[in-house]
Amino acid sequence: MARSLSARVFLFTAGNVLSTASTALITILLARYLSKESMGTYQQLWLVHGLLMALLLAGLPNSMLFFVPSLPQSQQRSLLALATTVSLGLAIIVSVGMAAAAGAVATRFHNPELGELLRLFALYTFLITSVLHFPRYMVTRGKHEWAAVYQLLVAVGVLIAGLWGMAIGGGPREITIALLYTGLPVWLWGVMGLIRSWLQTPGGKSAPSRRVLRYAAQTTLAGAGSIFMQFWGPQAISLLARPAEVAVFRMGATEIPLLTTVTASVMLGLTPTLAEHYAAQRIDAMVSLWHRAIERLSGIMLPAFVYAFLMAPDVIVLLFSSKYLESATIFRIYLCALPLRTGFYGGVLQAMGRSQDMMKSTTVGCALAVASTPPLVMWLGLQGPAVSYVLGYYVIGVVFLAHISRAAHVPWRRLMPWRDLNRQLGLSALAAVVCLPVMAYRWGEHSLQLSVLRLGVSLLLYLPLCCWLFRRAGYSVAGGLLDRWWRRRRTTGATPSQVAKEGKTPSGGEKSEEEM
Repeated sequence: MARSLSARVFLFTAGNVLSTASTALITILLARYLSKESMGTYQQLWLVHGLLMALLLAGLPNSMLFFVPSLPQSQQRSLLALATTVSLGLAIIVSVGMAAAAGAVATRFHNPELGELLRLFALYTFLITSVLHFPRYMVTRGKHEWAAVYQLLVAVGVLIAGLWGMAIGGGPREITIALLYTGLPVWLWGVMGLIRSWLQTPGGKSAPSRRVLRYAAQTTLAGAGSIFMQFWGPQAISLLARPAEVAVFRMGATEIPLLTTVTASVMLGLTPTLAEHYAAQRIDAMVSLWHRAIERLSGIMLPAFVYAFLMAPDVIVLLFSSKYLESATIFRIYLCALPLRTGFYGGVLQAMGRSQDMMKSTTVGCALAVASTPPLVMWLGLQGPAVSYVLGYYVIGVVFLAHISRAAHVPWRRLMPWRDLNRQLGLSALAAVVCLPVMAYRWGEHSLQLSVLRLGVSLLLYLPLCCWLFRRAGYSVAGGLLDRWWRRRRTTGATPSQVAKEGKTPSGGEKSEEEM
């Protein structure tokens, strides 16, 4: 029996959450194991890698999410062959360029050790980027679990490489070499998956290559602007400061990775279905599906935002140790972008085929972030690039919404569930009042034991109260993750009318919810 869209998206999201957890775990361990200088060097490797992927490679894999559902079956094999050929060519260009520019980058980043490591890391970049479109293609074919497993294998490879480097007492060089060994089998698995998919896909007509490449180029520029903003802060700090300051900024420059992964995974999982609705001009169905996803995501994002903002110093100490305590303010600034992520506006525009609008929007936000960074650095120091990132991100969100409203002919008052989002944020803030006495306990002291105590007690107080308030207001609890348990508890022994009110049929079966 075929899985519903909800089940497929859940599997994909769960796999990506595990992947992010694996990557976050090795970052936490290395933050304690490596010195600030070495940790900064390790972060700079990933900074260059991520920036190049954003600038050159982001659009083509994501274009699969639009074209596979849109093109006829006879053009699917040609489309896959085109994407594979272009990805391979771009991967070679990116890797060779990284190796050639390694010395210059090391000089600009005030880090002589970085040059040799970038040349080694270029090989790993090739392995990852040459099959970057594989998980996206699996999503479009309804094989979300394949995509999740691939992403998980990549993350586990990073975890194993880091643990190996720690076990032998090595540093960034030993970890980079280990990455090559762990990345090779994952790359081979991706290559075999692409070959198998190509053989199983019926041939026929050629895909509209010019249209695909134009869309991919525009999507790349759109995605590059957004991702460039994420990397712009660490890059600006790398140009102005030593690797140790880069490590401090990088530890704070996060928006709770597990939660942002949930949003990205839901967006990737729903984009093909949103594209199908839009292609058939089922605008009401598209907006309804989008709103249901927002309501569930906000049930996770908004409570987490409020709680993490309040408890930021203890979160940083728990994750990265007290030597990165000064990262807490940067962490709080980056968290301010989290509420905006509940809407995944870029995914909606992508499903509508509005790649040019995406490009224009991100260009405006990126330009604002870059232009505002120098004065903000002079005024706020390390916190300046973080503020510029959040400002640019909100500008992108507003412009995205304007484009969606115009393209879908949906007025602003119906475009987003504004009232519900505001109420959920207010309920999250109300529940956070119980955390204030816990925060006051031994204020100003930050040891690992004390941070664990404060976080544990505050979470035990905050989470039940927040869930209770959300349920009383009629919203999903923790994004719907606890709703099924709650319904079983509430409907045990209830009358048929009460059961129906809780969202079930009189027989106890859940109402069909194929799409979300």
